[in-house]
Amino acid sequence: MNLEQLKVLVWVRWRIAINQLVHGGSVGAVLSSVLGVIVIALSISSLVLAFGLGLFLLAKVPASTLIVVWDVIMAAFLFFWIIGLVTELQRSETVSFEKLMHLPISLRSAFFLNYLCSWFNLSMVAFLPAMLGLALAQIVTHGMGMFVVLPLLASQLAMITAITYQLRGWIAALMENPRKRRTVIVTMGMIIMFLSQAPQLFNVYVMRKSRQSRQTSQQQLQQELERYERDMSDLRQELQEGQIEPAEFNRRAAEIEPPVPSPATTKPPSLDEQTIALLHAALPPGWLGLGVKTLAQHRYWPAMVTTFLAAGVAAVSLRRGYRSTIRYYRLGHMHTVRSGAKHSAPDPQVTNKHDASSFRKIHVPGIPDVVLDFTRIHLRHLLRAPEIRMALLVPPMVVGLSLIPAMFSTHDELSKMPVIYRPLLLMGAGVFSVLSILQLLMNQFGFDRDGFRTYMLVPLSRRNLLLAKNLSCLPIGFGISLVMVSVAQFMTRASVDGYLGTIVQCGSGFLVCCMFGNFISVLSPMPAATRTMRRSRVKLVNVLLHVVFAMTLPFVQIPIAVPYVVYWLWHFYGGTRWVPVYTLSSLVLLAALGAVYLWVLPMQGRLLLRRQGAVLRVVAASQD
Repeated sequence: MNLEQLKVLVWVRWRIAINQLVHGGSVGAVLSSVLGVIVIALSISSLVLAFGLGLFLLAKVPASTLIVVWDVIMAAFLFFWIIGLVTELQRSETVSFEKLMHLPISLRSAFFLNYLCSWFNLSMVAFLPAMLGLALAQIVTHGMGMFVVLPLLASQLAMITAITYQLRGWIAALMENPRKRRTVIVTMGMIIMFLSQAPQLFNVYVMRKSRQSRQTSQQQLQQELERYERDMSDLRQELQEGQIEPAEFNRRAAEIEPPVPSPATTKPPSLDEQTIALLHAALPPGWLGLGVKTLAQHRYWPAMVTTFLAAGVAAVSLRRGYRSTIRYYRLGHMHTVRSGAKHSAPDPQVTNKHDASSFRKIHVPGIPDVVLDFTRIHLRHLLRAPEIRMALLVPPMVVGLSLIPAMFSTHDELSKMPVIYRPLLLMGAGVFSVLSILQLLMNQFGFDRDGFRTYMLVPLSRRNLLLAKNLSCLPIGFGISLVMVSVAQFMTRASVDGYLGTIVQCGSGFLVCCMFGNFISVLSPMPAATRTMRRSRVKLVNVLLHVVFAMTLPFVQIPIAVPYVVYWLWHFYGGTRWVPVYTLSSLVLLAALGAVYLWVLPMQGRLLLRRQGAVLRVVAASQD
């Protein structure tokens, strides 16, 4: 690719960006222009601010402080860079290879141009000026020997961007399959969540070790203090009985050493400099901090070695990424066609036989078989939809990551809590797990999309249709609640009565959410996009209704706490512990709410019958 071709490609990409702004409307163009000006101003400000901080605050700090500063900056940059990587997964190349393959243009140059364009994102704009300003300030304060930090910084950023660019190409190839695409998005979201909690988990682990060391030191100090008091008491007794002279008493008292507090009681454990250097050398993101530290100590060879290593890793990653990209564009579509031809259609007789036999396995008294069939169909649809799995995985992950620090902490805090208050923690975990499926219950028809026509044509009463919808969400909500309450029970060691009563309370909370969710699903349906849980093209009134419903639901859930109030009053006034008051009162509340649910359900069915046309127009609208 010569210079003229490169200019043409850059001009084409620029015109595409301008056309996107123009077609987005005048308001969008103005907002984009204002945002661009703000980004440029923030970049210049961060450059100047970092230069000033490095010039005045970091001029005389030790090298151990510099490595911490650069490690923090690099960790923050990596975190936001990975988040940006997830948002870029579904986008195409900046310069399309499919169009360039028909032109006399070097694909290698186009690949390199796309790689350079990957540098221009929000993470790089936010962190690169600050890192440059800090590097320039260190050159001014520490002399020209720190000039090596500039190529070190460039090679480090090149290594990170090259590896992530290769990874993005590989993931984009996987995401050609719609199901794999959604699974990849879910997996990346989980990875980001775990990475965001990693510093907290590490801090909890270190604090636990420090607390254990402090407790051990305090126990040793207490034992030594008791020994000292015992020896001095014996010595005073001998003096009083006249067995020894005062001079002998003073001599022997001076020989008894009083206990001295151990440094471990005041100073947490830390790593030595050699271990820190080995960790930075083993982890590539730590090469920048290690190089800056050695440069501040006037040792240049570690920074030069890490610079060449990072540049080599970047070159290898770009080469592998280029080969995989060319292989995909040349053979990817052909491979897809060939692999798709190998799959044969399933035998409809065998499939229908298996489905028919599996539908009739469960019979519940009082519920028609047709309702159970629709329940099973809708439950299978929910479990197969990746966007539903994405939404259902987030609450357990949040609760799990919140409970992990408690698992690392000592058991003293929970053991000191009175037994009568421990069911409150279980009830909190249960209520949160029920509310985790609130988004699904508030928009039960949005995920049916065009399939809602089938429900309208089936000779099934709308009451039974809503009942089937609610029953299909029951295994999901009850499964999450059982896991969360069981984990909370393991952590708190609450009574069996409190554990069983909380599980029954989750059923009561589910009934309340179903009753209000049915109303909001019929009155204010929202269309859901096919690749995510987000709603699209919604009216402001519908959004306000959902917000008001979500804000009032916690107050509606207050009656669910009645069993705990009965349990607390029973034990406060001296009731026997062998009576399962919590479980019995929870069962009574569940029966009462079940009766209210069965009374409200026919009215909701008639409301759905009147509004099913409006619901169909909303949920069956084209979203893609």
